[in-house]
Amino acid sequence: MKLIYIAAPYRATSIAQQQHNIAQAKIMAQYYWLKGYAVICPHLNSANFDGLVEDEQFIQSYKGILLKCDSAIFHPDWKTSEGSIAEMNLCSLTNIPFEVLTEKKFKSIKRFVEKELSRKED
Repeated sequence: MKLIYIAAPYRATSIAQQQHNIAQAKIMAQYYWLKGYAVICPHLNSANFDGLVEDEQFIQSYKGILLKCDSAIFHPDWKTSEGSIAEMNLCSLTNIPFEVLTEKKFKSIKRFVEKELSRKED
């Protein structure tokens, strides 16, 4: 089973925006789980742990985890995130395959996940 890493913005200027970022990453993680991958999603692993340890500890720890993954999937807004930029640089330096989602692809993923979740509720 392939191990996929979700890279997307986390930090934000407001709690509401941070929760939005977590929700966006969750959609990506759900999609790839539904597609049969094992998924590492830092947003869900340490959501709302702000202040627990220094941000740099999270960033360095997740870089170590990324190195163990088969590939990474980047949210369309990855360039707005210091952490995602560092993850992209790591992928490039270590030849970890990656995909950058377009807005169109992300919207398609979101619709797919919503449809699957509603089917499971029925």
